[in-house]
Amino acid sequence: MMTEKIAMRSGLNTLEDISSLILQSHDLNETLNNIVKLVAKRMNSEVCSIYLLDNDDDMLWLRATHGLAKEAIDSVKMAPNEGLATMAIEQGKPVAITEPEKHPRYLYFSETGEEEFKCFLAIPLLNRREPIGVITLQSSQKDKYSPSEISTLATIAFQISTVVINATLLNSIREQNHCKPAIDEQEVTAENKTTALRGTVAYPGVISGVPHILDAKCGMSDIFDEDDIDIDTELRRLHDALEETRIQTIYLEKRVAKRLSEQDAAIFHTHLMILEDRSFTDQMNNEIRNGHSAPYALKKIINQYTEAFAKMDDAYLRERASDTLDIGRRLLS
Repeated sequence: MMTEKIAMRSGLNTLEDISSLILQSHDLNETLNNIVKLVAKRMNSEVCSIYLLDNDDDMLWLRATHGLAKEAIDSVKMAPNEGLATMAIEQGKPVAITEPEKHPRYLYFSETGEEEFKCFLAIPLLNRREPIGVITLQSSQKDKYSPSEISTLATIAFQISTVVINATLLNSIREQNHCKPAIDEQEVTAENKTTALRGTVAYPGVISGVPHILDAKCGMSDIFDEDDIDIDTELRRLHDALEETRIQTIYLEKRVAKRLSEQDAAIFHTHLMILEDRSFTDQMNNEIRNGHSAPYALKKIINQYTEAFAKMDDAYLRERASDTLDIGRRLLS
């Protein structure tokens, strides 16, 4: 097992690397697989696995593993009162067990090939204090996991929870077959549209002045496509805007975490996940390669994502529509 100093250093290095996994991952499954490989390596553990709760059947499913048989993925599942991993969810804290096969809650799965591992550690993955899954480590060594190792994995689990939630959100967007472009290619211009606006009295009296329209879509209604664009120039514009906004988001996340809490700062990690999502950036790049300007490409894809989130049944997921609009506003600025 690792010494306390090594465990702390490993934990810090792992935390720094987890965000970079976003750039290496195309979907939720790839994200989970990259996480278990990274954590197993950094924690010097033979096995690292991630189990996620399925809202449809309330079962805990093995979704990714490094060290167990791959055939067990999406095959092994446990009811709330079965197995050792679910104990971490029940107790809401880490569960460390030596010789797990002797524990009364031990549940044997022949497809995993886990018989040789004699040391077990499970940490709950939480979202807004609600369980979403479990991350586990297993070792063939006899001694228990040290307090420093448990603390390190618990810290890592906090960030993993955010990554998993955001990756799930992005996966939901990709899987929505009914998600159609929010902008028609033959979009009518603002000059051809007539809109009636009715005001609400804020204070009695008469006054004259220049009206200003408050754009709920962050100024995107004024964006129209441009003719004769230079594709390379527009791709660079988008790349520079994404890079600047990523840096700004990381700064905001750290600032809010320092002044308030990591939970309050989690919203900016959601923004970062979207900004670094390959599908999100690839769609905008493809729009530019098809002859559209960078602002128009941004408007089109942001509107698609916003509409997709707004149609979701889950209230928390619907709230992410405003996050997408905020990202669009900051990219435009």
